[in-house]
Amino acid sequence: MENIHIQEYLLRLESQVKLLLESHSILKVEIEGFKQENQQLREQLVKKNEALENFQNQSKISKIVDCLEIDDNPEGLKEKIDEYIIEIDQCISYLNKEL
Repeated sequence: MENIHIQEYLLRLESQVKLLLESHSILKVEIEGFKQENQQLREQLVKKNEALENFQNQSKISKIVDCLEIDDNPEGLKEKIDEYIIEIDQCISYLNKEL
């Protein structure tokens, strides 16, 4: 009589272990999918941040160009642009020294 109870208990236990293993396998697959999705979203975020930074840089350049006193003298404009380039190089040099 006691053997029957033990066998029933073992059968139930075996059934529960099988269910747990199935659930574990399903969850492993889901986790892998979430990891891939997470990686894709991170890559998209990096690309969007780069695009935003480029857009902001373009916006800054547009503002600089709008602020320039444009006259009919292309040489004067070239000189202004050269001055800005020198200033930018100095800023980059300064930032490199700080890092």
